[in-house]
Amino acid sequence: MLITSLDDFSRKILYADFFEQETTWAHIKAAEALMRTHGIPFRYYVDSLRVFRFVKMRDSIRRKHALQTDEADPQWKQVMNLMGVEVIYALSPAALPKPYTSAKDVFCLREKRMVNSYRRISLFNHEIEVPGVPLREEVEVHLIPDPGKGALEVRIWWDNRMVHCVTYPLREFPRVHF
Repeated sequence: MLITSLDDFSRKILYADFFEQETTWAHIKAAEALMRTHGIPFRYYVDSLRVFRFVKMRDSIRRKHALQTDEADPQWKQVMNLMGVEVIYALSPAALPKPYTSAKDVFCLREKRMVNSYRRISLFNHEIEVPGVPLREEVEVHLIPDPGKGALEVRIWWDNRMVHCVTYPLREFPRVHF
């Protein structure tokens, strides 16, 4: 698990380290390292992970949910409170734009193709099935090359949802430079 901290103004990575698991302790140690190196921030912008925030109906084991959202401070938040750091919560876990649920669909190469009468698209001399998409509709093709694995993941989107995903060996695309 990679834990990072970015400076919102300069966009510089102020902290980055790998941990075996995403735990409260790992995030507390990451915050400590950041603050010892760069000083105490005015604000921390985080998602709504259990480590950072208590959310009613998600974190309570009680049926009546006596506690409301943010009425209990997790350990990490207690550290931030002690240090006088304001915590701001992102609206989504990874702050990804809708409808995407994977960073792969944001940070990718994009192509558009038209579905033919066989419910296929042509992509660099490959015919790819596109199930569930009406004929002659345009689809968005997300290309995620992975040179380390020698693979190209192709994710096909239509009507704000992923309709097909397939992986090819990169060697099948010798004339395409990613």
